[in-house]
Order: sequence, then C-alpha cells, then structure tokens
Amino acid sequence: MANEFIARNGLISQNNSVVTGSLTVTAGITGSLLGNASTATLSNILYVTNSNQSLSQIEVADYSADVAVTFTDGKLKFIFGTPTAPTAPVASFNTTFAADRFNKVLDEYTITNTLNVNGYTLISASLYEDSILVANTGTGTILTYTTTTSGSHTYLLAVTSSSPLDQTISKTSNTLLGTLSKTNPGAPTITPTATVQLGSSGFSIEQGATGSITFTSASGAANDWVHVFTSTNATSPIFVTGSATGSASITATATSNYSSSGALGANNSPASTITSTNSFTYTKIRSLRYGASTATSFTSTQLENLATWDTTLGGTVGTVSKGTTTASGETLTITWTGDKYQYIVFNSSLTSLTSIKTSGFEQLSAFTLTIVGQYKVYRSNTLQAGGAETSITYVLI
Repeated sequence: MANEFIARNGLISQNNSVVTGSLTVTAGITGSLLGNASTATLSNILYVTNSNQSLSQIEVADYSADVAVTFTDGKLKFIFGTPTAPTAPVASFNTTFAADRFNKVLDEYTITNTLNVNGYTLISASLYEDSILVANTGTGTILTYTTTTSGSHTYLLAVTSSSPLDQTISKTSNTLLGTLSKTNPGAPTITPTATVQLGSSGFSIEQGATGSITFTSASGAANDWVHVFTSTNATSPIFVTGSATGSASITATATSNYSSSGALGANNSPASTITSTNSFTYTKIRSLRYGASTATSFTSTQLENLATWDTTLGGTVGTVSKGTTTASGETLTITWTGDKYQYIVFNSSLTSLTSIKTSGFEQLSAFTLTIVGQYKVYRSNTLQAGGAETSITYVLI
C-alpha cells in the first residue's frame, strides 16, 4: 500500500495512523515547503500514491516546551524530549608536542579538537594559539589544526552552540598547554682510586694515613646541549701528605660547561649556558687502636703516625682497627713481649669507657685516661710484664 500523509487538527497521520516520535518529511514528497517552526505551507505537493492530492499547509500547534520543529535544507524535523547539553570540549596533541627542545627549534604537530555539542546545534568552534585565532569551523564534530612552530604555546578551544528547543546559547571551552621543558645535560663523572695506608673503606681513610688519590673525569650525557669543556679543581693524583694528611676530608670536583645548540647557542633565545658538577669526598676517620709500648705517652702526631704504630705497616705498638670507629662494646687482644704499658686509644668525641674487663674481672681502675688532641688515651698505670708474645683480651664497655 502506498504511503499517505494527512494533516488533521494540527497532527500528521500516515494512512490514518498518528505518527509519533521524530518525523522527517523527505522521502516520497516533491514540491516546495515554506513556513516557520510552527507552521509550514506546501505548494503543489504530489504524493507518490494511487491518487494525486494537494496539501496546502502543515500546522503544528499546542505542543509542550520540549518539542521543537526545524526546517533546514528542505528537511522538516520534529524534535521530542530535551536535547543532551554540551560537555566540555577536548583538545589534545594528535602527534606528540616535543617538550624537550630549545625554544627556537621548530616542531610539527597536530591538535585534534573534539567539540562535544551533543544534542545542541553547533554555531562556532574556534581554536586560539596564545590568544590568536588559528582555526575555526561552524560544522562537524571535530576541528583539527596542524602547525610547525617553536617555543611554548597555550591553546584555547572555545565552542558555542544553541539548544534546538529554545535557542539557549551554550559556551564551553578547554585549554591545552604545550610547554617546553629542556632536559639538562648529565653531570660529569669523576672516579677516584685511593692508595693510602690501611686502604680506604668506601670513601673513608684513616686520620694520618699517607699515600695518594688518583682520579679520572669525563663529561656526562649532552642531551642536545653542546659540551664546551670539563675541568677539575685539583690535579690527579692528590698526594695525601703534609696538610692533606691532617685535614678532615679530601675533596675533588669536576665541572662541565655546556651551551645551547646552534651557532653561538642560537637554538635558544637568549642563548643559554649551563654548568654541571660532580665530586668525591674522602672523609678522615679515627679508628680504635690498641697495643703495648715502653713509651709513657704519645703525642697526637705520634698517634697518627700509622707506620710506627700498626704492626702490619712495620710499626711496633699494635693494631689500628681500620673502620672500627666505636669503643664501647668492642673486644680486643693486646700482644706484647717484655715489660710495656698497655694502650687503648679511640676518638675523643666518643663516650668514655665505664668498664674494661678481662676474664670477667674489672680492670678500669688499672688504666688512666688522658685526652691527646682528638683522641682519648687509656694507658695502664704500670708496666705490664710479658714473656714472648704474651697476650690479654679486654672487653670494653
């Protein structure tokens, strides 16, 4: 059966059945339609049916506020319900914005803008680059923009749309940041090797140790910067003698200098320079030491003369327990031959001993404490008789 559209009492019916929902009168109708949103006049319309009839007018009346009629490009459209309101548009870099570059280096990228007007009618969508209009449209759902530019930029996407029900205007926007963040060059390397008495534990050497520290240095990763030069504040090797022997620490620093790329740094405005440093520090420590000697006392210089104290270095007194920087809680054994005073020496910054025991017997009163330079020195009150390789073990508390 052929389709027949009839207007009765403000309603449109199809073959005597009322049409509800959204109806677009396009197919099967020829002629012209003139009118406004509520009244449309048709002239010389011929229906594709078994008979020709003339329809002079379509009138839509008495409908609620959530019903709308539009007539665009020959299309009569009925809208029922409330259109979905626009949501915030989305602007994103479709191709990566290269943030790690100097501010005069060109970069090509594309921005894809999703307009998100939903059930509303798009009026305009505009993309601004640093407040300058660079792209706009009045149709579609996507706005794209491709550019080749340098430096940082802020993009603003502004969308204006209207409700098809009552022409309420909606304005939404979003901001996209293209911000440069140039990676700095890597720190230079400076690699030391200490050759000193009693060796080095990590980056610590014994107070009074002599020897040398050799090192090599090199620039770090350039990261597109231009390496100018690398220098150090000391010459390799550093000899650990004289004033360096008594110093609290020994430090060397490597410094690398860089400039932005391009002729005279022209890839950045203004041309940029940067300095990167790295260093090593050997800290002096005062380790627990103990032994026996006929000497009634030692000066600070004598205590730091490791070669005359430590038997592994040819000394005659006893042991420098390299790396043991505590006293309380330690157990030590003194070995000697002949009549000698016994010595227990440690850092003067440590707490004094409250007990010196051997085989469970308290011997603290058998020692006298004196402060010598940066050392606490416990010396037995009397010479201790000893045969060949006599030894005694003490527990310090």
